[in-house]
Amino acid sequence: MDTEPTRGSSGRRVVIVIASVIMCGFCACCALIFGGIGATAGLGALLLSNSATTSDTQTVSLAANDVRSITIDDANIGVTMRGSTEDTDTITFDIEYTANSYSEGTAESALSDITLNIQQDSTNGLTVTLENNAAWYVFAGADLEITVPAEMESVMIDSAETVMISNVTADFDIEVTGGADVTLNNVNGTFNVASTISIGEISFRGNMAPNATHHFETRSGDIDITFLDTPSLAYTVNTGRDQQVANANQFGDVECPDGATVSEFFCSGQLGDGTGQLDVVSRSGDVTITVP
Repeated sequence: MDTEPTRGSSGRRVVIVIASVIMCGFCACCALIFGGIGATAGLGALLLSNSATTSDTQTVSLAANDVRSITIDDANIGVTMRGSTEDTDTITFDIEYTANSYSEGTAESALSDITLNIQQDSTNGLTVTLENNAAWYVFAGADLEITVPAEMESVMIDSAETVMISNVTADFDIEVTGGADVTLNNVNGTFNVASTISIGEISFRGNMAPNATHHFETRSGDIDITFLDTPSLAYTVNTGRDQQVANANQFGDVECPDGATVSEFFCSGQLGDGTGQLDVVSRSGDVTITVP
């Protein structure tokens, strides 16, 4: 069962960019035609010199006490998600669309071809994608902020853009590429979080469920984990040397709680009763774990 979201006017400030990158084919053509990267970059800058924006709000009502999950499966969607401070069965999407092109008129006309596609199934699961039907020479994007119930069943995000989540309890499965950061603040639940391309960092502040396995991973970005309460977890932290990376000169430092077994690039230990498991991996980023 698909449910159409309600649309209205936006009154919120949107803080995360949803970039829909559609110029790869165009850039390749330019490189062939103009004979070099310089010509391609110059023409790309010309195309992006004019922009237009418009805003929108979409809301989805959920049946009380039903499963609540949200899946954002689009490399071009960045996310700022916050848990509502009020008891609610509504998810609100505040959006500001942006189109960039070689002329102001072209950018303005392209706005109607950019939409947020929200599909709801019979179990209150939402799937969110960015639908861009603008011309191939238009760079389209959007700023998106999502307000959700403070307790969700699951949150799954697969994106190349920045992800920021606050005040939400859920099972989190987040993968970010493109060097973007993941920031989790005042969150609770289970966590599988990765920023696996380039320099993307992960910052966590919250609590992790006992009797569960949690995983955090970066390529070269730092990982900073701060617990608000003392958890019940066994943990291991590995950086570059212990992963046998191709360049053995690239590793990050580790900073772990008192009582850990520590080397310069590795640590392990137990917090509380150790009923859960936390694994932290970074090729060359620094890792810090802090407990109260």
